[in-house]
Amino acid sequence: FAGEPIRLVVLGDSAAAGFGVALPRETVGAVLASGLAERLRRPVRLKVLAVVGAQSIGLAPQVEAALEWAPDAAFICIGGNDVTGRISTRVAVGYLAAAVRALRGRRRHVPGPRDDPADPAAAAVAHAPLESPDGRRPDDRRGGGGWPHGLAR
Repeated sequence: FAGEPIRLVVLGDSAAAGFGVALPRETVGAVLASGLAERLRRPVRLKVLAVVGAQSIGLAPQVEAALEWAPDAAFICIGGNDVTGRISTRVAVGYLAAAVRALRGRRRHVPGPRDDPADPAAAAVAHAPLESPDGRRPDDRRGGGGWPHGLAR
């Protein structure tokens, strides 16, 4: 594809890092980058900063490194090691929310097909706020909000 590459960063734990996949093209990052490139008809530059064994408390250094790279989009997959490490959901979600806030605070708009002014429904989806499947935002303080992965746009 032609045009300026979209910069996609993947943060998180072993699942995000691709631990255990047979082929590099099967990693979460590669699948996301391929799908994003196909959907937006633009090249995608992928950077994986995920760390095998990471817990949500370890997202901050990954986020700092990501922000230095200035990504257009970020994907976070974290939580398995929080569960096995018996980290409370509230604490883990707090670290995830902080990571999402930091990434969203530096976001920039990436033009794509869903920006077509002739399609207001597509534009509404493209600019919808980031929410969990139960309707809560990742920074929801009611407890139990958030989810183990998300795409910060």
